[in-house]
Amino acid sequence: RKGAEEALRESEERYRTLIETSPDPIIMYDLSGKMLSANAEAARVYGVANVDEFLSEVKTIFDVLTGDGRTFAAANFSRTLKEGISQKNEYEIRKRDGSTITIEINSSLVKSATGEPAAFISVIRDITERKRAEIEFNDGVNVIIGPNNSGKTNLIKALSLVIDHQGSKRLEIDDFNKHASLADLKSCPPKISIAIIIKQ
Repeated sequence: RKGAEEALRESEERYRTLIETSPDPIIMYDLSGKMLSANAEAARVYGVANVDEFLSEVKTIFDVLTGDGRTFAAANFSRTLKEGISQKNEYEIRKRDGSTITIEINSSLVKSATGEPAAFISVIRDITERKRAEIEFNDGVNVIIGPNNSGKTNLIKALSLVIDHQGSKRLEIDDFNKHASLADLKSCPPKISIAIIIKQ
């Protein structure tokens, strides 16, 4: 029995070390969302100096969620309880300074020694920059051109000129080459192709 207890303590210590050295924020909260523990990275991302300060300010997981995230999280609690795991859930959270970031959470159910559901543990990843790099597609006309979607507005205006037959303005090659020299145009003539598909 003594050997088993020692093995358990060693296992818990390794687990604690793994969490503390994780490059991602990790939090644990009970089945109602009350915060139980967190690692140093969670405190840093939130914007405080240490875990104690984090836990004193963030009482529940709902304290940092914004908008519909609270409702979505409550639904995820039920799913994680049923399935034991919930992956790639995106939320917007509010940091201590009031700014918001987009995160991806992977959560698992933690059970007690008797096998009963006791808490949730979540690994969090800041995906704000990744989301900013994604291009949003909306109903209507969507145009992709250049890095960071640059030039989208101008090309949409160009498409509107094609569609608007009653307008006095017509597209000319100069509209696409305002800053190109004659030598550049001769060495690399512009090729412009605009395709419009209208579906009912």
